[in-house]
Amino acid sequence: MGGGPISPSSKLIPNAPLTLRRATIDDLDDITWIAVNGSSDDPVVTAPVLDDGEVVHWPVSYGVWDLQVTSDFIPADHGIDERRDANKEHMEAYAKALPAGLKKYFKQFGSEQIPLWEVVTHPDFRRRGAASMICEWGQKEANEDGKSLSLFATPMGKGLYLKLGYHVLGSVVVQVEGEEERVVVDAMVNHNNTLDDLSALPASPQGERICAAFEYVLDNEVG
Repeated sequence: MGGGPISPSSKLIPNAPLTLRRATIDDLDDITWIAVNGSSDDPVVTAPVLDDGEVVHWPVSYGVWDLQVTSDFIPADHGIDERRDANKEHMEAYAKALPAGLKKYFKQFGSEQIPLWEVVTHPDFRRRGAASMICEWGQKEANEDGKSLSLFATPMGKGLYLKLGYHVLGSVVVQVEGEEERVVVDAMVNHNNTLDDLSALPASPQGERICAAFEYVLDNEVG
């Protein structure tokens, strides 16, 4: 695969099952397409398209898990001064608030946790179970290792995590001093549970620190 967006001439296959597989370097264009379109919660306008073609698998969602947490897992600066595509004050507020939240709520679990850093689904493919599949993959890893799952949930994702058994430890407020605008994320944890029905999901190789990206692919007809 690769190349980014699904072709405008694509015809989505109704009710086609999603498939879980490990992402590769060849999927970076598709992951970028998902991230750019799926990270924004603003309304989008879509139009139906029809075309005949072969059935292919196309990435529509991905997740990032940290499989080997170390004592220094709290992220540091990620080039804030070099970024031209973001509000520096907002980024600095995030860089200050989120590490403090990680330390307050998740440091207690140490290496006995598997954090979910990000899960993003393209808006055109939401509510089809992709995010749930990614979370179930993480649950399987946690069950095998006897670890807990941890994450920061946005308001949009909180409902899903509650349904999957996570509970709220507390909230983190990200706000620039003097601004009314703010972002509130919830620190959530899901302690180890044995789920036998997850045995069919692919396992992760031993010794991998960062599960860089997992994705779901959807059958589409592409002309």
